[in-house]
Amino acid sequence: SYAQKIFNNSLKIKENLSKNNVYKDVKWETKTIKENNAHADISLKYPEFKGFSFAGNLNRIVNDIVLGALEKNRVKVNEWIEKRDPNNMYEPCGGSFDFDEDYLYDCSVNLYSSFQVKSIVNDVISIEIILTDYTGGGNGNHSYVKTIIYDLKNGKQLFIDDIFCGNDYLKKVKEVLRVNL
Repeated sequence: SYAQKIFNNSLKIKENLSKNNVYKDVKWETKTIKENNAHADISLKYPEFKGFSFAGNLNRIVNDIVLGALEKNRVKVNEWIEKRDPNNMYEPCGGSFDFDEDYLYDCSVNLYSSFQVKSIVNDVISIEIILTDYTGGGNGNHSYVKTIIYDLKNGKQLFIDDIFCGNDYLKKVKEVLRVNL
């Protein structure tokens, strides 16, 4: 079918582009933030890129995502602490706990992240960051994926309108996806 032909051709193109990648040897280190106390169980892993001219720009994008999630959760915990009612066991941070020793399930956050460099093709890198947090309650678990597509040569993040041309790209992408599913 048409969609299968497009998919097969794209695999051949990807293989050829990968061989000619100027940035195929991009390096990164895994950075880690760990915290374990009465209000937080945090283990964040994220990449820090090195060795090319726009590494700092890419690192800022990654940091905004990971550190932004951390800050959002810190704000939530601080709000709970400010509203603390030591006489009400049913409110977040309620009751009389020893804030130095107990892990406060109702007034804490679990935050984790992992990442994977999915591909570097035609001097474009694709990075997947998975963030998972638990902020308490029956529906307190949240996981979300952030994908960064970054042009290593021009030093800019790419978005869907930068990648696809024309107005009918969504229809064509759906056809290819349907074949692969």
